[in-house]
Amino acid sequence: MSIKLYPYQKRLIRSKAKFILDEKSRQIGISFALGYIAIRDALTKKMTTIFQSMDGPKGINFIDDCKIILKELNPERVDGKPNPAYIEYEALTKEIRFENGGKIFAISSNPNASRAYNGNVFIDEAAFHDDFATTLTAALSCTDRGDGRCIVVSTHNGPATDFYALCEEVRQGKPYWEHHYTDLPLAIKDNYHRQIVRDSGNHPMKQNLDDDNFDELFYQYM
Repeated sequence: MSIKLYPYQKRLIRSKAKFILDEKSRQIGISFALGYIAIRDALTKKMTTIFQSMDGPKGINFIDDCKIILKELNPERVDGKPNPAYIEYEALTKEIRFENGGKIFAISSNPNASRAYNGNVFIDEAAFHDDFATTLTAALSCTDRGDGRCIVVSTHNGPATDFYALCEEVRQGKPYWEHHYTDLPLAIKDNYHRQIVRDSGNHPMKQNLDDDNFDELFYQYM
């Protein structure tokens, strides 16, 4: 297996912005892109990255994604021989610790849970956090030193949320923030759905449909 990234994932990974907001659709691989950033920064900058979501299973899924990415980017063996660039790490339930000092943690949605750390903070599904405003304030304080960044990603949960308010501010040019908008039509334009079909073999949705009709059916299905 090799890692395949969609254009919208690459745009997020390649961004150098200190603060990023991504309004996204569900299940299109944005959290996987965050895992790529976390692994890259741990290996190259000895960075600590905090992943903060609304529940424990999402945190475990994020750590699992990180393990997959790490295995591809930095395998223990290459062509049957030890990889001299391999970096030892210890993977706990919701943590990955590297020998070089880099760390990745998945923590609870407690608004102040990130305050003990310095580095990157990724807030997942921000619109569904009970107190996103306090969570964001704590996260921003973690990025004060060094190269740490704050990346906020979420689907929407109506207009009466602090996440929605942040989106409005960023759309209107809130200083230092970079805006990404990754909705399902953009993901389909970037061939997200076609990769799903290739990965799943003879997908029943693809049978007896030309490309245009398949695109439309997939959009309605999602």
